[in-house]
Amino acid sequence: MNFFTADLHFSHRNIIRFDDRPFPDLPSMHAELIKRWNSVVSPDDNVYVLGDMFWDPSEAPMILEQLNGHIHLIKGNHDKISPEMMRYFSSIKGYDELTAGKYKLILCHYPIMFYNHSYSPECYMLCGHVHNTRENTYLAKWKAELRDNAVGIASNKGNIINVGCMLHDYTPKTLNQLIAWDKEGGWKVE
Repeated sequence: MNFFTADLHFSHRNIIRFDDRPFPDLPSMHAELIKRWNSVVSPDDNVYVLGDMFWDPSEAPMILEQLNGHIHLIKGNHDKISPEMMRYFSSIKGYDELTAGKYKLILCHYPIMFYNHSYSPECYMLCGHVHNTRENTYLAKWKAELRDNAVGIASNKGNIINVGCMLHDYTPKTLNQLIAWDKEGGWKVE
């Protein structure tokens, strides 16, 4: 099974305050992120982390050793990969495109408005980067604008899903879970 997440920011002390995360300190955040990851990911699953997995690469190996699954990193702006970290990843890329059943997936840390196959209702652009901030509000407005103005088969469908962990209970999600969240309007900002 494939899982998706982003913006874990292991070892980033200020992220707790920045995201208003429900953790008192880094050790608590690390323990809970690892626990939630392993509660859904088995050793044979694939996890696509869409960027900003680690703040401090020196702490990465001891955390990576505890995580289930084959980890595919789509690099974000804070990902610095040390030589010791390389053996823990099944792949490291800046961008990727996957086929998952009938769906085409565009994977990038950064939201892309005009992603490849954006006209297809069976294509989803999965991203992170914008956290639960003003930028995520812009992303939601942008997505709504694309969806509200999709006319005909050649229109951008606005199928952009922010997989940032803070929006998904700090737990990696399957594509079906993300699509259900998207259809239920979990992405809407009030």
